[in-house]
Amino acid sequence: MFIKCRRLAAFTLLECLVALVVISGGLLLFQAMSQYVSQQVVFLTQDKEEDWLIFAQQLQAEFSESQLDHVSGDKVYLKKSGQDLAISLSKSGDIRKTNAQGKGYQPMLFDVSSFKVSQEGQRVWIILQQKRGPERRLCYDF
Repeated sequence: MFIKCRRLAAFTLLECLVALVVISGGLLLFQAMSQYVSQQVVFLTQDKEEDWLIFAQQLQAEFSESQLDHVSGDKVYLKKSGQDLAISLSKSGDIRKTNAQGKGYQPMLFDVSSFKVSQEGQRVWIILQQKRGPERRLCYDF
């Protein structure tokens, strides 16, 4: 007549709550990581067009306010209001404006893999390649 109480193997309420917390934490972590990956993909595929346009405008403004001294060793030497300036590619891969001795730090464009400068009379040709972008050419006639 009496039914024996048997111990059944089952989840307790506390175990269910822990399992739900672990599952929801895993889902939140997965969502955060997928958002991070999508942001990185957008950043890596971003075109360097805007950086190039800003650099070209800065360079043209600098050239318009200066006089060409000479070009040598992929460096453009300028004279501007009594100062000797140089624009060249640094060892860290950015184009910098410095004084003629290479002192000073005014970066103009980052992530540059190659930078070539040539002079034909009073005309300066600049050819550069960014790490994730096409080859760019700029011509300025002093």
